Amino acid sequence: MKSIPNSLQAFLAKYTIEELSEADIQVIDALQKAYVVYEDVIDGTTSDISKETWGITVMMLQIMYKYASSALILALSEQNAAAEIVSRTVVESAINLMYVLHSDTNQRVAYYIADYYYREMDELNRWEKDTKQLNDEQGRNIYLMTIVRKRYILNTLPNMFSQIAGVSFPSKKQWKKQKISIAKKFASLGREIEYRTVYAALCTQVHNAPEDLINNMLVNAISNLTGSDHYANALQIEESDFAKTMALRAIGYYLESMIEFLNHYNHEVNATEVKGYYEIISRINNEGATETLLNQWGDAELNAKLNLDDVLDDGDA
Repeated sequence: MKSIPNSLQAFLAKYTIEELSEADIQVIDALQKAYVVYEDVIDGTTSDISKETWGITVMMLQIMYKYASSALILALSEQNAAAEIVSRTVVESAINLMYVLHSDTNQRVAYYIADYYYREMDELNRWEKDTKQLNDEQGRNIYLMTIVRKRYILNTLPNMFSQIAGVSFPSKKQWKKQKISIAKKFASLGREIEYRTVYAALCTQVHNAPEDLINNMLVNAISNLTGSDHYANALQIEESDFAKTMALRAIGYYLESMIEFLNHYNHEVNATEVKGYYEIISRINNEGATETLLNQWGDAELNAKLNLDDVLDDGDA
């Protein structure tokens, strides 16, 4: 048997889940049991198949499960930045699904697909314009051929969607009038604060904001001045706790969208069962977040440097 190089062993060890706590096991169990409920409903459904956009909402949930389970695996293996990025995808996917299920489902699904179509077509036009300026003839021709192929494939989407969903595809003029941002989708669902907190926090990794860089710069500076690893260790724990908190929050969004889906298609009993699994994950996440806060604010050295009353007074001024 061929031996595994030390470099490969080190790489695999770095990306392996070393151990699972009892809470971790409960989360995995709840996530899987909820998915089984959903699968059983889909496998046993006949009446919903005739509804225009039912199949598309089914696929939205199926894709979301892959993201949700990936976010959890990344968090458990302490791949913190990646866990946050995938968690953001889960949250946005869940909001998109809950938004289309909230009302006018057929029309909202059509506009959701149209939003992708028209944005991609506009991006192709910009790509083509930039490509024509290239001096490298061979490279220019390769790009142009790729653009032609993608445009051809994209142009099949409106008719294909209408045939599959039985819903007319919006014109570009209609789309421009009706297009809606993710922020407004949050707001329409009564989740404005979640957009400003959960979603905004997750966007820093996606857009490579320098938050992590600044945190590490400050911690390294303090460590060099004090000769202590206290704050470096604390930052590492905070990053791990935050990633897991966001992964569990993302799974919560996924399960909320599943509950919305089941209720929308009149599977209330199944929705109630999934709600139980959602509550298990929410409880575990809340307990973990509370413990993290207590650890942070229980730091006597940190508290000695902070005066909350002064901060509040400054804010009120």
